[in-house]
Amino acid sequence: MALVDTKAKRQTEREFHSAAGAAHADPMGFYGALGAIKQVLADKPEIYLVNEGANSLDITRNVVDMRAPRKRLDCGTWG
Repeated sequence: MALVDTKAKRQTEREFHSAAGAAHADPMGFYGALGAIKQVLADKPEIYLVNEGANSLDITRNVVDMRAPRKRLDCGTWG
């Protein structure tokens, strides 16, 4: 079984999600919305981001960079 380079895989996923978030589709889709959120948070790092949902949690972590500690609130097991 071949070993997977997890750092390279994460970087590839991050690049894909970042490019998808930068696209300006009309109507706006999921990645476009995350791209807009990313732009707002870049200018206002004091804002808290509350994130919920299994796939949206994972994708948002890859698309939206947090610039300040403890500003992302992810849901727990029971929401």
